[in-house]
Amino acid sequence: MRLISYTFFVFVSFLLLLSCEGEEDRSPNCTTVTCPPNSFLINIQDTDGNPLINSVFVGDSFKFYTPTTTLYVKTFQQQNDVLHIRYPEIETGTTYFLELDETEVDTLTVNFTVTEQTCCISYNLDSLRYNGVNAPINSQELIVLTRQ
Repeated sequence: MRLISYTFFVFVSFLLLLSCEGEEDRSPNCTTVTCPPNSFLINIQDTDGNPLINSVFVGDSFKFYTPTTTLYVKTFQQQNDVLHIRYPEIETGTTYFLELDETEVDTLTVNFTVTEQTCCISYNLDSLRYNGVNAPINSQELIVLTRQ
């Protein structure tokens, strides 16, 4: 009887050891994770809903700057009437000037939160002010702005 109990104990202990996960088994495989985009698109339209980028204001990139920083935002590859802005290149709460041409400069203040996760960094667009007016955010990927 004692031999059976001992054998049963060893067998159960062996099964428990086999079922234990190591740290590597619990960590996600980041190579298979699709991270959310780290950018957003801006479509600037007139009051009739016509896109202004690459129709009225033409260029493959536009100066996007503060008094201390200068970036050049490009149009989106698949849609050349929207501007592609990458979160890692901008600071939340900062007002940026968008030079549309030599005489037209608009302002954008972008507020966003950053969340670091195991495999990804995600960005959430909280608010955007365009030329001093709060812009509606109906999508995290494409923001439509109306230029007055």
